[in-house]
Amino acid sequence: MKTIRLRNIFGWMLLVLACAGIFTAQVWKQNQYVKLTRDYAASQAQLVKVKSDVASIQLHNKKLKDYKRLEKLARTKFGLVYTGIPEFVYREKKLRR
Repeated sequence: MKTIRLRNIFGWMLLVLACAGIFTAQVWKQNQYVKLTRDYAASQAQLVKVKSDVASIQLHNKKLKDYKRLEKLARTKFGLVYTGIPEFVYREKKLRR
């Protein structure tokens, strides 16, 4: 009868553990890939939403800056009236002799 040495048993155990480690690493890598892909897709969806919000805010800002709206607001709410081209008044400088 052939004897099984302790060294052979440890060798086979290490081989089985190494294979199990490789398979576990492969499964972990695939799970990480799926997780990162989902995170990337979610971040892309959030980026599209943020860009849409920014465009909406810019459009609203453009409407608020409309010259006709501001002129109407100045006349009705603040009572301002356009009197024409402004005249600049300067203080005379005294010459030293």
